[in-house]
Amino acid sequence: MKTQPKILIVDDKIENIIALERLLAKQDVNLIHATSGNEGLIMTLEHDFALALIDVQMPEMDGFEMVQLMRQDIKTQYLPVIFISAIYQDEYHKTKGIQIGAVDFITKPIEPEILLYKVHIFIEIYEQKKKLEQEIAERIKVENALKKAKEEAESANRIKGEFLAIFSHEIRNPMNAIMGFNDLLSSEITDKKQKNYLSSIHTACNSILTLINDILDFSKIEAGRLDIQYKNTNIINMFNELQKKITINFTEKNLEFIVEVDKTLPHDLILDETRLRQVLVNLISNAIKFTEYGQIKLSALKKPVEDDSRQIDLIITVEDSGIGIPDDQQDIIFEPFRQQEGQNTQKYGGTGLGLSITKHLVEMMNGDISVKSHIGKGSIFEITLRQVNIAATVSAITQEPLPDLNQITFEKSLKNFTHLDKTQFPELLDTMEKEVLPIWKNISGAIEIDVVDDFAQKIIKLGNEYHVSELIQYGEDLREFTQNFDIKNIKGTLKKFPEIMDGLIKIQKKFEQD
Repeated sequence: MKTQPKILIVDDKIENIIALERLLAKQDVNLIHATSGNEGLIMTLEHDFALALIDVQMPEMDGFEMVQLMRQDIKTQYLPVIFISAIYQDEYHKTKGIQIGAVDFITKPIEPEILLYKVHIFIEIYEQKKKLEQEIAERIKVENALKKAKEEAESANRIKGEFLAIFSHEIRNPMNAIMGFNDLLSSEITDKKQKNYLSSIHTACNSILTLINDILDFSKIEAGRLDIQYKNTNIINMFNELQKKITINFTEKNLEFIVEVDKTLPHDLILDETRLRQVLVNLISNAIKFTEYGQIKLSALKKPVEDDSRQIDLIITVEDSGIGIPDDQQDIIFEPFRQQEGQNTQKYGGTGLGLSITKHLVEMMNGDISVKSHIGKGSIFEITLRQVNIAATVSAITQEPLPDLNQITFEKSLKNFTHLDKTQFPELLDTMEKEVLPIWKNISGAIEIDVVDDFAQKIIKLGNEYHVSELIQYGEDLREFTQNFDIKNIKGTLKKFPEIMDGLIKIQKKFEQD
């Protein structure tokens, strides 16, 4: 039900009040009157008025004094007031009334039509004001509800993120231990059936770890907590590191890995190296998984940006000779939790999140990803990163491409030992031969994680003491493998230790010859 606007009439003569009430009777308003300034002030505290019609000349407190007091109260400081007077008709009093705060000054005899029109205008203004206040109140209510919902959503996301982080940590560590000891058992068990069991355990653990990592990344993307951090990135170094990291995967499946980089491509670009590496590892790992024979090729080339010599479009492709993707499946593979229909899940595994995460990461880096594929012939995934800035400074290329892990030796890097003081080197070699080599001989047969970790820490300590970065790196790599229970890499790293000793002996002989 609509509430009638209220109008206050203040006059010390009742007959004047009655005359105004009769005049305003046809208006849809609630008329309230007072016969003195004091009574009128009390009324303004008790009611919400749209307009006040106030006589100027009254005993005890005249209209001017009453309005001056009204303007000091926050509730009535903006209440529209029309002064009415039969006595004060001169310009001085009219001006004084407006200066005090009235919106108008009417003299008697009153012209009914003019008064009714002015009252009608102020009633409309009042109703519009109330409507606006109601809309503002409703908007504030909605905004508060949205704010509360946002806070609840952020709290839920934070709790989910904390849970996933704890969950990831608590699951990943024991899972790595299971995988490590599983690999250790696999190297000691000869029964074919039992080895198959261990192989199944290893595959299942890998699937769980992949799922955990994918869910964590996907939840960060959903929560908007995954940031892109640009920095100077040497694209050649990154490709070399990728090649080194995944060469063993190609070796196991007897696949050829080819890297082609446009010779005109600037080596140093402003990129998020971590996220780009994650994207490429995911694409190359998928290519390895779905390719039984043939090759996988990683390519990078540039496309100039018009009118800007300091930017390029970077185009990276990952091409394989694998099973291929049907035409009607090439879009859905980028959707979360979607995989190619008919895919042998038991054979290929996967969570359906990898390519979705890859697509999100590429788009966050101002790029897009597409796929071209033919059944039985392979697939080509193409990434285009637009308007990539060329770095102002150029970094050194730190590695040569490493096509075969078996060819990696320490002999080349140990040449850097020549910066050691000749008087220090015999001490280092003596400690390595008497304290470190015996420990290696004891653990090279039966691997115990704690012993390997102590061995790694001893090498790191010596590396720091004699400022030999190669020893520090070797020890840190070995420690990382032990903490992840990565038995395969632990064994491979331990096998490289004799090369370190041989390299040290060669350096000592060189010192003696000099």
